[in-house]
Amino acid sequence: MNRFSYLLRERLAVSRDWIDGRSPWRFELVVLACLVIGLTALICSQFLPSFHDLSEGGTASRTIVAGKTVTALDREATEDLKARVAALVAPVYLPDTSALPAAAEQLQGFLEQIAQTRQEVTGTTDLSLAVETLQRWAPEMVSTATLEYLLTVGGTRFEQIQGQTLGALETLYANPIMEGSLDATRATLRAIADQVAASQAAADAVYEVTAGFLGPNQVIDEKQTEARRNAAMEHVAPVMISIVEGETVLEQGQRIGAEDMLVLKELGVVGARHGWKVWLGVFFLMALEAALFSRLLRRFNKTVEDYGNNMLLVLALLLLGFTAVARLLVIEPLSAYLVPVAALGMLVAVILNARSALIMVVLLSLNIGLLTDLQMEYALVAIVVGGLSLYFVSRVTKRMALLGAGAAATALAVISIFAVEIFAEASVAEALRQSIWGAASGLLSAALTIILLNVLETVFNLTTPLRLLELADPAHPLLKKLLQVAPGTYNHSIQMGHLAEAAAEAIGANPLLARVGAYYHDIGKTVRPDYFVENQIYVDNPHDRLSPNLSKLAITAHVRDGEHLGRVYGLPKPVIDIIKQHHGTSVLAYFYHKAMQAGKDSVYEESYRYEEQKPQSKEAAIIMLADSIEAAVRAMENPTRRKIQGVIQEIIQQKVQDGQLDESALTQGDLHKIRESFDQSLLGLVGHRIRYPGSEQPSGEKGARGRPVPPSAAIVAAGGKAVPGQQGQGSVGRRPEPSDTAGRTERRVEATSDESPGGGSG
Repeated sequence: MNRFSYLLRERLAVSRDWIDGRSPWRFELVVLACLVIGLTALICSQFLPSFHDLSEGGTASRTIVAGKTVTALDREATEDLKARVAALVAPVYLPDTSALPAAAEQLQGFLEQIAQTRQEVTGTTDLSLAVETLQRWAPEMVSTATLEYLLTVGGTRFEQIQGQTLGALETLYANPIMEGSLDATRATLRAIADQVAASQAAADAVYEVTAGFLGPNQVIDEKQTEARRNAAMEHVAPVMISIVEGETVLEQGQRIGAEDMLVLKELGVVGARHGWKVWLGVFFLMALEAALFSRLLRRFNKTVEDYGNNMLLVLALLLLGFTAVARLLVIEPLSAYLVPVAALGMLVAVILNARSALIMVVLLSLNIGLLTDLQMEYALVAIVVGGLSLYFVSRVTKRMALLGAGAAATALAVISIFAVEIFAEASVAEALRQSIWGAASGLLSAALTIILLNVLETVFNLTTPLRLLELADPAHPLLKKLLQVAPGTYNHSIQMGHLAEAAAEAIGANPLLARVGAYYHDIGKTVRPDYFVENQIYVDNPHDRLSPNLSKLAITAHVRDGEHLGRVYGLPKPVIDIIKQHHGTSVLAYFYHKAMQAGKDSVYEESYRYEEQKPQSKEAAIIMLADSIEAAVRAMENPTRRKIQGVIQEIIQQKVQDGQLDESALTQGDLHKIRESFDQSLLGLVGHRIRYPGSEQPSGEKGARGRPVPPSAAIVAAGGKAVPGQQGQGSVGRRPEPSDTAGRTERRVEATSDESPGGGSG
């Protein structure tokens, strides 16, 4: 392990300790407050105006693609269409009964003026002054030629023209005349004049004089007309602009029109669309979500409590991080179907369990629904895919097998998205296009799960079944170091692992954690291996030269050394806890009695106790019991089932009376099951010891001076299978001499643990 890796692990360990050292309820409040603020900001960020310089008449600085399907109302186009429809509605007319009398009166007055002028110009050849005078009274349509004709025509003909003009006026006014139909009425007048007049000049006179006083005899009913126009406008369908998800709204460099601005506002790219009320509503929703997040996870998973602040922080970061990914995919946009919801579910399922994972999937799905303007098809697909993927990850036993779970999530996503899109009446082509995003989501989920799992395990020192299986691998650097430096301790730890695993399974504890905890519980002995009897091969016992107090310090140091190594090598917290707690506050009885025999005054038993924490979990308590019991049974000569049962009973009783198990949550029923499990496992062990020619001891034991253990001669307990690659399951302690045990019998526990003359195997 290089120096950089060492320093990094040390720094991470310090950081984790700092986090765990905070007040739990205060830390939880801070984490939940940050979670609420973060989620609110992420979800409400879609309501903020864009920072891109987009304005009508300008040009787009980048290509903008619709992140969702929107329909925008084009108000300007709609109003223009309504105005055009209203203009097409014909006005409602009412007859004007005063029109004919007024026109006839004016016409009659003009004819009388002409008649009077005729009398005045009788016998005069110069009519210019008379014509000029009449032009002041005549309508514009009456020409100079017609006035001269009327002044010079004979009296009989003039009277005919008078009658014909009045008659034509009455004939025309018998029919409706609108302002817009005057040209048509004049054409009719032209035909009447040509028909009744005796000459062309007379016809022109009838036409011009009558037309000059012709006007509409119908008036518009403003009220009725307005009502009809309003009714017509109400039936005008609004002009809508529809953009489907994935459609390009603007190309880079394209000029931005009014319709483009409408779509951009609807998409939320420009212009704030919501006020403070929405922010407040989202804040309260996220506060409720955070409360559910905290209470439900703690309610359904004790691991959250066991891990303390670190686990709460991990789960909060996961929920916040995946919501941020969803926000990013919506804003860019790709598709909300691409959000790797299955990755969150698989991660939490591996770290905790499927029930906790389902809670996280549901919370993330709700956030996706909010991010997509309550387009709940995205949330529905997220719940289905994230939930069903938990079934596949529950069967995973190897890290790379997560790729298979990711493949299953891919198939689930494709099927779910296609079904939802078809149900929403999308075209088959569109459903297939959206399903491609689902396939990408599944593959992304598999990759993210593997990557993030490694990161979280390293940074937050999490314990997952996958990590425990990896720690159980004999190729792990710490186990290899233990085998090379302290082979006796290694063999003891491996055999202990079988005992602890079976006992944990019997009481419903975590068998894998118990086995791994047994493997690593004594790694601190690699610092001073020769101080422990199981490793004293061809060497003198250093305790022969030390005072009892110094021996006690050397023996107890292996717990602190083991804790330090565990942190440096990144062992998970539950395993480190087992290392710290596997001796609790037990007495090193041998060195205590040795000090008393030396005649030292003021020798207190408390001075010869381990100064560690008592077992806080069932697994740690099992390791404590298995440690002492395995060593005691290994030290027995001519073991019988009765002797084994007696040792098991005595050691358990001693630990109970000494209060070592008070904080472990073990019940009397648990202790009974543990006793039976140890009995069965150890019976299998001692029943298959192999004796070698010339040896008076069972294979796997060594004498007081560390006789070598024959390699590959160990037989595992209960199963009778040889353990590959192990250099024997040698004795982890030596049987003390009678003088060493202060008169104790061979079943006394004090002679079987770390307090034995050579330092023991506990």
